[in-house]
Amino acid sequence: MGSIERLQELSEIEKGWLGDGQGERVVELALLQAKELISARADLADLFRIFPTIDGGVSLEFDIDDWSFAVEIMPDGVVEIDGGSEGGEVFEGRSFDGLSKDFFEALDEMVSGAFRDGDSAA
Repeated sequence: MGSIERLQELSEIEKGWLGDGQGERVVELALLQAKELISARADLADLFRIFPTIDGGVSLEFDIDDWSFAVEIMPDGVVEIDGGSEGGEVFEGRSFDGLSKDFFEALDEMVSGAFRDGDSAA
């Protein structure tokens, strides 16, 4: 399933999807920002595993070599990114007010850092 199709699925889940009344419906702002991220970084789209968050946001997770990354889009549009390697290295989590230029620069820095580390390990 493609990333856009997965977002369509998430748009259809109902409040309480987690059981016992927990799990908010995914808000439109989070879905729109996730679509924007997928479009802006289409080269990563096939790597994304996309999940709803309990509070109505969207989490996009992906791996590159021995690195794991997460982009969480909050219901209010705030975006958080972080990453870590199997070797214990960490990209410290950062928070952004939406999909700003600063967000994309930080994401690209994390991803390119993983590729550099992967190249040096080869």
